[in-house]
Amino acid sequence: SAKTVKLYREIIDNSAKPYLPAYMGLLNVFRLDKNYFEARVLLEVMVERFGPRRDFLAELCKYYYEGNFLESSVKTCQNAIAQSRSMAENNVYLALSYQRMADKKQQAKKILIQASKEFRKSEFAQWAAGNMYLLANDYLSAFKYFETAVKIDGTSARSLVGLAETAFELKKFELSFESFKNACAKDRSAAPLFKKRAAD
Repeated sequence: SAKTVKLYREIIDNSAKPYLPAYMGLLNVFRLDKNYFEARVLLEVMVERFGPRRDFLAELCKYYYEGNFLESSVKTCQNAIAQSRSMAENNVYLALSYQRMADKKQQAKKILIQASKEFRKSEFAQWAAGNMYLLANDYLSAFKYFETAVKIDGTSARSLVGLAETAFELKKFELSFESFKNACAKDRSAAPLFKKRAAD
């Protein structure tokens, strides 16, 4: 991996003009290594050299949010949405960024509700709306979104956990148990919450 990174960097440094395949190759190495810091830094350079392509902006939108660079996340996600409204992720990451800002909670809610309607086949959009209501202790509303998310993607651990949590609060204990069990089969990090609920 280190050799591959070095090779791509040499190609980039020695090219007479910016050579996109080398940048994309290096970006893929960082993705595979889960080195999202380097991926973000490289994407920033790629935007400067190749322009604000929608795929670059969409990936940066996600990385800025995950790195908690909220002002950059908001700006980049907005630019990504302006280029293409067809990607649910840009809308959701914009809303999630707003959720982390004390004075933007209502904007986050508005965007998530709109995204859940606009992207009815997006597990991410449905999960995010459900999680918003779960955090507000509106378990019935949250349950409906998580139920939809699981129908879209029955392998999503996050949506299964959300469904399990809200089902438990609504006293749908059999569904809660099955959802927790399925979530744990997909992601072992769900096990402690499952054990806590089982003890309750």
